[in-house]
Amino acid sequence: MSAQTNTGEQKVDKGLFASLLANSRQYGIVGALIVIIAVFQVLTGGLLLQPNTVVQLVQQNAYVVILAIGMVMVIIATHIDLSVGSLVGFIGGCIALLMQDMHINWLMAILVGIVIGLIIGVWQGFWVAYVGIPGFITTLAGMLVFRGLATTMINASIPVNDSSFNAIAASYLPNVLGFWGPFDGLTVVVGVLLILAFAYGQFRNRKKAFMVGLDVEPLSTTYAKIGATTVVIAALTYPFATSGNATQGGIPIMLVIVGVLVAVYNFILTKTVFGRHVYAVGGNRRAAMLSGINTKRVDFLLYVHMGFLSSVAQCYRV
Repeated sequence: MSAQTNTGEQKVDKGLFASLLANSRQYGIVGALIVIIAVFQVLTGGLLLQPNTVVQLVQQNAYVVILAIGMVMVIIATHIDLSVGSLVGFIGGCIALLMQDMHINWLMAILVGIVIGLIIGVWQGFWVAYVGIPGFITTLAGMLVFRGLATTMINASIPVNDSSFNAIAASYLPNVLGFWGPFDGLTVVVGVLLILAFAYGQFRNRKKAFMVGLDVEPLSTTYAKIGATTVVIAALTYPFATSGNATQGGIPIMLVIVGVLVAVYNFILTKTVFGRHVYAVGGNRRAAMLSGINTKRVDFLLYVHMGFLSSVAQCYRV
């Protein structure tokens, strides 16, 4: 039978094909990404997927992912933030000046940059949430203001010579497990643990859904997800494990920072009251207000988070 009973009927999806069809738009985007990668791999003569090239792409574009984390939350709540690019440049200039001209320790300079980002987030959040000026207008003004400030303060590129600071964006985690032939041992272990963790999570979610009487996807779909994820993680583990040089290589520090931020904000959005309120405000603001949600506070905190993430992103773009 296709139905299970648990003080009622529990429906099971028809099969793997039905699941793929239901999520065709999402899988279509993934397919388009694979096609783009394949095209550029051919056009670059195989250089795109070289281990060191993959690592450089991660290191050079990690700040975009960090900004995207905050922007996703802002967009969910039906707002926008146009100022993040100018904000990154402005705070980055402040940090560079602190380290090079005032000779402040790199860690203290980063903390000052984060404080500046939080203050700017509070400022823009105040105008959006409590004054009622749309985020588009507020952050458009912010974009122009911070771009002007950055241009006024920094009329030339400022080289940062602090090796500890530069290592954040350019170095790897220590090779604590050594090299296993051409592979970094730590990277291989992390890749295996990620695969096992994903498989465990899939079966755990399936069991929880079954116990509470929710629809359960077919087992073939679960195995397909685990198989596809295993292929993706293995494909990413290989270039990272073989990257670098004879003395260092493996997992870039920036990848760890991005991973931690993604995990933290995924927890915030899915497991906290604030995250639920963000989705409620984005789904139906009026209904959220009538249900007792302080929508102004939610809007305000969204821009505070955006300011914080902008300051974190620029710390590795100086």
